Amino acid sequence: MKPVSSSELKINISLKAIIAFQLIVLIIIGLSIFGLEISALRTIVCSAYLFFVPGVLILKVLKLNKLENLEILLFSVGLSIFIVMFVGFGINFLLPLIGINNPISLIPLTSSISAIVIILCAIFYIQNKGSKSAPISIRLHLTKYSLLLLFLPFLAISGAYLMNYYSYNGFIVLLLLIIGVLIVAMGFYGLKISSYYPLIIFVVSLSLLYHSSLISQYLWGWDIQNEYYLANLVIANHYWVSSLPYNTNAMLSIVMLGPICTIFTGLDLTSVFKIIYPLIYSLVPVGLFLFFRKIFSNEISFFSVIYFVATFTFFTDMLNLSRQMMAELFFVLLLFLIFNKQISKNKRNILLIIFSVSLIVSHYGLTYIFIMLITSSWLLLFLSDHLSIRKIKLVTARIYGHLHEQLPVYGATLESGTRGITSVLVIFSIIFTLAWYLYFSSSIPLTTGASIAILLAQSILTDFLNPQATQSLKILSSSNLPAYELTKYLNVISILFIVIGIVYVLRIKTFKIGKEYTILSLVALFIAVLGIILPYFASTLNTDRLYHIVQFVIAPFCIIGCIFFTKLIFSLVGKISRKDLSVKNPIKIVALFLSVFFIFNSGLVYKISGEITPTAALISLDSNFDYAKYNNMEVAGASWFFAHSNSTIWGDQYRWLLLAGFNWEHVQAFSSSTEVPKNSYIYLGTFNIEKDELLLLSPTGTYQYVSFNASILGENKIYDDGGSWILS
Repeated sequence: MKPVSSSELKINISLKAIIAFQLIVLIIIGLSIFGLEISALRTIVCSAYLFFVPGVLILKVLKLNKLENLEILLFSVGLSIFIVMFVGFGINFLLPLIGINNPISLIPLTSSISAIVIILCAIFYIQNKGSKSAPISIRLHLTKYSLLLLFLPFLAISGAYLMNYYSYNGFIVLLLLIIGVLIVAMGFYGLKISSYYPLIIFVVSLSLLYHSSLISQYLWGWDIQNEYYLANLVIANHYWVSSLPYNTNAMLSIVMLGPICTIFTGLDLTSVFKIIYPLIYSLVPVGLFLFFRKIFSNEISFFSVIYFVATFTFFTDMLNLSRQMMAELFFVLLLFLIFNKQISKNKRNILLIIFSVSLIVSHYGLTYIFIMLITSSWLLLFLSDHLSIRKIKLVTARIYGHLHEQLPVYGATLESGTRGITSVLVIFSIIFTLAWYLYFSSSIPLTTGASIAILLAQSILTDFLNPQATQSLKILSSSNLPAYELTKYLNVISILFIVIGIVYVLRIKTFKIGKEYTILSLVALFIAVLGIILPYFASTLNTDRLYHIVQFVIAPFCIIGCIFFTKLIFSLVGKISRKDLSVKNPIKIVALFLSVFFIFNSGLVYKISGEITPTAALISLDSNFDYAKYNNMEVAGASWFFAHSNSTIWGDQYRWLLLAGFNWEHVQAFSSSTEVPKNSYIYLGTFNIEKDELLLLSPTGTYQYVSFNASILGENKIYDDGGSWILS
């Protein structure tokens, strides 16, 4: 193959460069304070400063100068977010003690973050005084292929714009088809351009996120409305009220990171959630690739990440959960560090503590899963280390028959002293979680976790394998339209491939993935199984999100399982020998499967077939699709009401979310069993008015549209802007 011509851009991140950057930021902020606002410049420069400079300084202080480009980027962003969240947390409580009652405002934030940066610069200077320190360098290789790949995010942004203003989905359809074709092309030609794997992962991830997140000028979805409400309270009050009784209020990824980013960069909060958070989240698949690459080949790692981003949860559900997006960045950094043996033990432990703390203050649900993973894995590793080889063989012989003879001897190649899952990490994570969730938000995150545990314990005997109590079984047993059913079965097949892949790896000696990762994978698989058989377990987090989380660990087994299954079929029909271990032909089948898998998960098949299914995947393809998505008139109506009243207002299951984003305390949602009190205010959105329908929640937990006569209700209107009504 002819070499691709490229030009290299080398960026040296020296102390002088950081100080110069700091001065530029101070000048821009100073001009803004005195009324000379340069909006675009401030947003770009201050965002780069906020999410990169503090972190890269910590790397320099820790003398981690020999990291790869991608490792520098990921660690810098993760460490910067940690600094930003805890600087905000610290000044929120300390500055009022000296009479500054608006700590979360521009001047206190700029002063505090700048002070931290200057202190880190001073520490680094003192460490290296009298010696020449090599700067951290990032090398960017620019080729025609890399520039061509950047067309995908442009297509996503343009497509979202055309959908918002002209209801034209042509660019979005083109984007999805190009990604589908790209996945196939990588199966056939990927080995020739494997150096582009990280860039392809990044641009595909960012494109998929932006093609959904940029739909509508306003926030759409469920949890994000509560996140917006709480973050907006901090901005309005210039202070975080830590005692508000909401789970989300204890999450610094929302109540600190969002407001600080808005105040510091000048970008409005809606844009921060729609642009900045997805941009940061697009680094998660890149980090996942680095993690998988520590254990598997480049090719398996690449397609494992493609499987992860091709699953609809990544580019739909996650956009409604800004706190989990940030938490997953720390989650993947933790996984990467646990299996990274190149960083010295002490430095690795420092980073593990930082990122575990960041995860805990970012998302309670993922924190509980993380603690389950590392605690169970540590206990199993401890037991395996302290059981004799003879006992292990006897146990495995009883369970697996002859399987123990096929198991690779992992302990000979990996010493327990080098492991990342340690008792210190487990104990620290548990103690810090209990302390944080007990002290903040009136202990709601902790009581929620305890309530879930009690519910699970009580329901095991009464509702075991009951589809009405087990969300996963309910999804599997339900009947839907053909395209939706096919999508469901494709996801089930991918899960079966995971099981096949794990069994295959355990049996074949050529896969030496290590005891630590093997046990972590089995624990993750067990958690996924619990989501299927244990009543209420999956529904507390949501089945799709639980499946999404375990993919962080076990996604590679889907690819391995698909490869093994392909080899088995080929061998049965005589196309290849059973002894042929070549991956070349099977990886093409993997690529074809993932391409089809993606096209179905993207919602494109639903749109082509004309099926209207309750999935957020359609939000970027159908402007008439009813969802928790709002237009100018609906937002104007909600804004008008709360500008003139603090009374409680009612809306249906989609519209109440818009209202809640303005004032969570004074909103109620209709359900089929709820009777609206007399003289209550009722909000109707565009869909309600045009279709004469309300979306209600039935006693069985399903959503259903109920007809009503809008013209009769319209006699009680106190507000009508053509797209929303408010009735009294």
